[in-house]
Amino acid sequence: MTWRLSRSTRSLTGDQFAVDCVSSLVWETQLELKPITTPAQSPQSNGMAQSFVKTFKRDYVRLASRPDSATVMSGLKSWFEHYNQKHPH
Repeated sequence: MTWRLSRSTRSLTGDQFAVDCVSSLVWETQLELKPITTPAQSPQSNGMAQSFVKTFKRDYVRLASRPDSATVMSGLKSWFEHYNQKHPH
């Protein structure tokens, strides 16, 4: 599967673990993302992550039928697409 992005997209990651950073950078490069890092456990990155998780749970997970983990996993792609393309930010 090949993914192409229509515009410049950024990816926010922490830089705490070297192995995670290397694998993230490889993945981001393949998807043509511009990696942006913040210090591990910084108030900025913690707040952004907490806000995203809260919004995602409130607007997608809580409203979806989720009888098992396979159902949740199958819905993730469409939830992320909607969040990134149509959800007001």
